[in-house]
Formats: sequence, C-alpha cells, structure tokens
Amino acid sequence: MAEEKYVLVEHLSSIFDLIKKIDNVENTEEVIKILQEKDTRKTFFKMLASSLRIYYLGLDSIFIASKIDFEKLNISATENIHVKNFSWVLDPKYQKDSYLTILKMNLINDCWICFESSLRDINYKCNIENGEPKIYSLYTNKLFNANTKFLYFFSCCRNAMHNNSIHTKEDYEYILNGKSFKLEKGKKIEFITDQVILEMVEKLSDVALDMWKNLNNPCLISDRYNVI
Repeated sequence: MAEEKYVLVEHLSSIFDLIKKIDNVENTEEVIKILQEKDTRKTFFKMLASSLRIYYLGLDSIFIASKIDFEKLNISATENIHVKNFSWVLDPKYQKDSYLTILKMNLINDCWICFESSLRDINYKCNIENGEPKIYSLYTNKLFNANTKFLYFFSCCRNAMHNNSIHTKEDYEYILNGKSFKLEKGKKIEFITDQVILEMVEKLSDVALDMWKNLNNPCLISDRYNVI
C-alpha cells in the first residue's frame, strides 16, 4: 500500500511539473507573449493546463482522502454525508473499475477538444479552408507544417473512446519518445499508462506551439469557444 501511495505522489508531482511548463509558455515564448489575452493561440495553453488541473485534482483527491479521519470532523449532519462520500475514491474496486479510467479518458478528450477548438477559431479567422471542414483537413494544412503523424496518433486514441477503446481504423504505429505504440484495427488500446498520457499531452502542447509559430500571424484570432 505504501508503494502505491508513493507511485501516486510521484505521478501527482509529474502532472504538476507539466502544468507549470504549459502555464509558462506565454512567459517564455515570444510568439505567444505578444498575442492579446483572448487570442485562441494563447487561451489554448490556459485550457490545456486547466484540463491537466482537473486530472490532477481527481487523483489528488485519492491522496487527500487517505489523510482524512472522517470520524473526527466537527461538521453538521448535512455536510457530513458529502464529506464521507469523498471516501468513495479510496475504494480499490471503484478506482480500478471506473474512476481512474474515466479520469484518463476525460484528459485525452479534453485536451483534444482544446486543440480542435483553437484550430477551428484559426480557420474561422484566416479562412484556411472553405467552410467548416473536418479537423483532419485543418491540421494537415501545409500552412502549419504540423507533426501530422503525432496528431493522427492522438486523434485515434481519442476517437477509440467512442468504441470501448477499440481502434477502428487501419493499423498504425507511432514512436513517442523512443517507444513504439501500435494501433491495431479491432483491438483495444491499452498502452496509455500514467507516464504515457503525460507524454502525449506534453507533445500536444509542443506540436501546437510549433503550429502557431508556423502560422506567423500577429493579429488577434478570438477565442470563440471559451465561454459556455
């Protein structure tokens, strides 16, 4: 049990380090610093960091709950039921069967939505494509000089969530940080570990930054999707 907690704390630290790196993009990258606050290329990194924070807090709740003595809390009966429900995250069966899986799925989905929304904002302003094309035709546009192989890999992982994690397209292999990941048609994707998911998000941040640099457009591209 002590080893499991140690692994969780290590993973939390890794997430926190990545959040700080993404938060700092607008302070360290000149192409982002010069943009207005509501520019979609700047808010992309804010939303990406927020997606990571939600993932972090979901896992941090396990660590925090393990430190609380729920019987010693001096709170009202109405409050108590909701505090005690916090202990759900300590149930190993609940963690394994749904909680940890849902957190990972949400992170992959949220990060891709952030990326997709920013691309559509750019298309709307710059008229890269005529009309509202599929996202694939946007990020493969030569204007961005994007890492299309990685983006296709990420999108396949995200799209598999609609099919019980099963990859429905043709076989595909991608090498990320020296490790080979195979997507096989009709088979479940099972390689997204704690480490891999952070490497994917970090790579998405790096690829998007390169794309915004290649776009080389200092004019305001408003974030149209930032408010619900």
